[in-house]
Amino acid sequence: MQLDSSHQIVLENLNTFQKAQRCLDEVEAHLQSVLREVADELSALHAPLYDFKVDNDGSTYLQTRAFPNMDNTGAHLITIGIERLTSTDLLGLANPEATRAYIYSELLNDPKRATNYPNMVNILRQLTPPDGFLAAAPQMHGYLFVKQLAPVPVPTVCSRTLLKSFFRQTLDVLTSWLITNTPQLSSLAGEKPSTPVISV
Repeated sequence: MQLDSSHQIVLENLNTFQKAQRCLDEVEAHLQSVLREVADELSALHAPLYDFKVDNDGSTYLQTRAFPNMDNTGAHLITIGIERLTSTDLLGLANPEATRAYIYSELLNDPKRATNYPNMVNILRQLTPPDGFLAAAPQMHGYLFVKQLAPVPVPTVCSRTLLKSFFRQTLDVLTSWLITNTPQLSSLAGEKPSTPVISV
């Protein structure tokens, strides 16, 4: 590998870049702390039904899964949350539409499983989305409804109060949708394929 003028600039300003990296690490730690606080607040508010968690598999997300072991399949019928929650995502630096809220179903993610439950899939697709959400495109396997979130202003990212409010606004809408639809989803999750499924 041949080093060029870009590498020279970095080396000449190494102390500045190291300070910037430390600041960025602190921003990410701040973000993770806020996300965990929001998750704890929502879990306490909606216990024992919904347990919100922050996960990081390369793309941080805050979510809760509901209706486990749907029809003895080991799958969760519904997951709600917000994904792509690094500072780069929130600020829209790599992709202006990176951060998004979603309603997801493991049933819809598995074509073979979905084929075995056509009535359940049909009813899921007929549910009314939460305000501001759209039906997910067919190629977004597993997603039922999504909402792209606008890039977050830097002052909001830096403010614990404003950032919590940003997350809570969307997650409260999702949780209200889940609570409203819980009776139907509960019935749906426990139905056998051969048994008539309740209609919407």
